[in-house]
Amino acid sequence: MKEQFFEEKLKNSLNIEIVGDSMNRLPHISNVQFKNLNSEVLLIQLDLNGLGVSRGSACASGAQKPSHVLEAMNINPKFINSHLRFSFGWTTKAGDGSKAAEIVMQAVKEIE
Repeated sequence: MKEQFFEEKLKNSLNIEIVGDSMNRLPHISNVQFKNLNSEVLLIQLDLNGLGVSRGSACASGAQKPSHVLEAMNINPKFINSHLRFSFGWTTKAGDGSKAAEIVMQAVKEIE
């Protein structure tokens, strides 16, 4: 699955955590916590590189406050603004997950 390649590539290259990695979760959504990195800065960099991601759930699009879902999951408040949500849909093709991971890794290097 595309998101598995994406997650594995990131885990092997960056200081991240996949939220819910060991839990029963939707297989097409990856919530990634980037340690010591503000996700808003990364979101902008990814957008400039053609990768569309979100800081929260689809129903909270445009919200300026932390994700209520992450708060309900008892995410450490220190890291609540370090998350990005990546979604993989039916239009995602083979290789897109790996390509997305490459874009993320490059963007992180650019802003560190």
